[in-house]
Amino acid sequence: MSRRSVRGAAIPPRTHELQAGGWAGAGALLGFGVMAVAVFLPFAHLTCASCPDVTSTHRVSGALLDGVDGWRVLTLVIAGVVTTGSFLLLVTSRRQTAFGSVVLALAAGALVIVDAANASTRVLGWTGQINVANGPGFYLALLGAIAACVFSVLMVASQRVARG
Repeated sequence: MSRRSVRGAAIPPRTHELQAGGWAGAGALLGFGVMAVAVFLPFAHLTCASCPDVTSTHRVSGALLDGVDGWRVLTLVIAGVVTTGSFLLLVTSRRQTAFGSVVLALAAGALVIVDAANASTRVLGWTGQINVANGPGFYLALLGAIAACVFSVLMVASQRVARG
């Protein structure tokens, strides 16, 4: 009597690691996308009742893109989108792209916080500290930076090498 071996098609099992990495990558991509939108929204505006005279070189309100670091933040966000997209699309070098996403998210978030702390000089162009209120662009940029950082760290965690 002969034994026959019946095998089905070789389908790789779905692992929790791949699913977690995909969800983390999509979350990081969404965070970077929110930051890209926030760069164009009003970031800060003056709130003082007796503000100094407004001249043509000073702004009363402005977006992050109008400030000193606006183009840098936009460049970091675009690089973050490309890096996170390559994490989702490429099977090789996923660990390196996950680390790259963390670095880009942290750098963009740091620039957003620095510009928010000195919004009167860095975004609006005034020479002194003036009462400035944050606009919707600040809150979206901060939310996007936090989301991109958290999900990028989850991307790195999903690519841990098992030691055994």
